[in-house]
Amino acid sequence: MTKKLIWMTFMLLITTFFPVFVSAAGEDTGGSLQEQIDALKKDFADMKSYYEQRIQDLERQVNELKAAGTAAPEQAEEAAPEEFTAAPYGISPGGLSQTTNPDISVIGDFRLSYDQDGDKQFSLSEMELSLQGAVDPYSRADFFTALHEHEGNIEAELEEGYITLLQPPRFLPLPRNTTLKFGKFLAAAGKTNRFHPHSLFYADRPLVLTNLFGHHGFAEAGVSLSTLIPNPADRYINFEFEVLNKFSEPHVHAHSETEEEHHEEEEVAASQRSFRDWVYLGRLSTFHEFSDNSNLELGLTAATGKNPSSRLRTNIQGFDFTYRWKPLETALYKAFTWQNEFFLAQKDTGETTNKSFGWYSMGHWQLDREWALGVRYDRSELPDHPDNRDTGYSLFVNFLPTEFTRYTLQYKHTDKNYAEDDDLFLFQINFNIGTHGAHSF
Repeated sequence: MTKKLIWMTFMLLITTFFPVFVSAAGEDTGGSLQEQIDALKKDFADMKSYYEQRIQDLERQVNELKAAGTAAPEQAEEAAPEEFTAAPYGISPGGLSQTTNPDISVIGDFRLSYDQDGDKQFSLSEMELSLQGAVDPYSRADFFTALHEHEGNIEAELEEGYITLLQPPRFLPLPRNTTLKFGKFLAAAGKTNRFHPHSLFYADRPLVLTNLFGHHGFAEAGVSLSTLIPNPADRYINFEFEVLNKFSEPHVHAHSETEEEHHEEEEVAASQRSFRDWVYLGRLSTFHEFSDNSNLELGLTAATGKNPSSRLRTNIQGFDFTYRWKPLETALYKAFTWQNEFFLAQKDTGETTNKSFGWYSMGHWQLDREWALGVRYDRSELPDHPDNRDTGYSLFVNFLPTEFTRYTLQYKHTDKNYAEDDDLFLFQINFNIGTHGAHSF
């Protein structure tokens, strides 16, 4: 644009003052017409050379300004950590307060179930309200409250409510790539436990997880530390360490003497609880990319602590691996996930130690933009009765018209060596309104 403007100005000057140049040349030289023409050609060549040099100078200045403009953000990014560190902890730089509202969403889980006895039932299995947002430049908060329908009764529950410090306080000698979490949250007990029901491909949790932690997963109040471990291979290795009040147990039927006795025992145990009775959980995970299209995630979990209703100890070890294939060219249309988890539990009963083992394997194929197909195999011993075993076979189909709704049709057959087998059909609709933050990968 600048170059065109200069040339237009140059041509205007030539057109306007050309007669003057001719007249002046005739008066000053007094020579022949050819000499006057030669003089004008020389003047024109000089002017052309002058303006070409000016254009080059202006282009150089423009390039320097562009380079300076590109470098400015990089300099700002380098200076940002110093300003970020210099600000008082827990206070926004410059004393600015948060003026934006948190992200709010409501997620519904509607189901129709049909079992081998012919029982058919509609239910709003869960209604989740989430509030998520930044507290300040150093932390964020997440709250998930749910209403569950159980045996015709509506039960309210705070599924999760915690604050995450995006960098450790300066008075703690921790590396900068460490985050801290305080509150009630889903524990890092394997891979799937931390996912909410609407984030799963299938309509129910694997048998090994429900037998160990109940239908809603292992969620408890405590503190969690997550940090990346430096290593010579420069690989992703993450370590998580959590301290929690107690283990979650499978759901006890409401309004029964068993539940009342269970709560009384739990209250007595809590009143006698010490630091040794807390649950201490560690998880080590790594991630490897085979290519841009496929990757593998591995995880090891170990937990120890006292049972909620007694002072007897439970130990749990777990191993999980997840393989993902998702081509970049067709990411929205073709994908495959193979997920596996294994758990070994030792539960002290006072007289003996019950050892139970369980695992599952799930394969999920995305066939196109809207349709997906999956299968899952479950095998789990009951922690309180290791001789009793559940074996499950599930087939499920997903229809995803948009990112806000998912329809799942699932058939599940469960073999039991201690009772009659189960057959269950589930039709599930998950729907979401509002802004809902992404869950863990």
